[in-house]
Amino acid sequence: MTKQAKDFYKTARKNMIDSQIRPNKVIDQALLDAVARIPREAFVPEALSNLAYGDEDLMFGNGRSLMEPTTFCRLVQAAEIQKTDVVLDVGCLMGYSSAVLSFLCDTVIGLDQNPTYLTYAENLLYNNDTCNTVFITGDMTEGAPRHGPYDVIVINGTVAQMPGMIAGQLREGGRIVCVVRENENTVGQATVFYKRAGKLTAKALFDAWTPYLNGFEPAKKFVFSA
Repeated sequence: MTKQAKDFYKTARKNMIDSQIRPNKVIDQALLDAVARIPREAFVPEALSNLAYGDEDLMFGNGRSLMEPTTFCRLVQAAEIQKTDVVLDVGCLMGYSSAVLSFLCDTVIGLDQNPTYLTYAENLLYNNDTCNTVFITGDMTEGAPRHGPYDVIVINGTVAQMPGMIAGQLREGGRIVCVVRENENTVGQATVFYKRAGKLTAKALFDAWTPYLNGFEPAKKFVFSA
């Protein structure tokens, strides 16, 4: 990459933080520092690199998308991640979310159903000396029970309802963050779930729209004709 291109993306990243993320109530300095360090343009398909710092979801194709920066950062901030936490990152795509999370916690388990994306993510984070992240290919709705329980679970997209398999992998006192939208006719809510006394309680944070994550869509209703 040329120096001109590097300077362009560096400026775009600063503008994203100053004009999008900070004004939207993101004040966690560790999170802001992590976002400032990660070259978001490197974690998207080349055709989308010039759009990497826009305040919108980036559509990867095949129903996959990278969550817009503001919504992602507000969710991560709400998770109140600690340096000792183990975090499950569901739907991590090419590794951007995992890269940011890696600066905030002890260990990140990045889960996605696309092995090509994960191979790219592994190489990119390895080349950036990130050693606390492991990537796993699998059904995203099933989580990664082998490496749990988790202190925090980040779901990168909208869910119609919280899958029991994932909820069961959360440690007592843990948090899950995602956008919840029961169906296409309702407004999405950025939500944090807390596990207390073995049960999940939900707290709605703000209205949000981001595409459903594959496998987390509303169940289809069948209409039988007479």
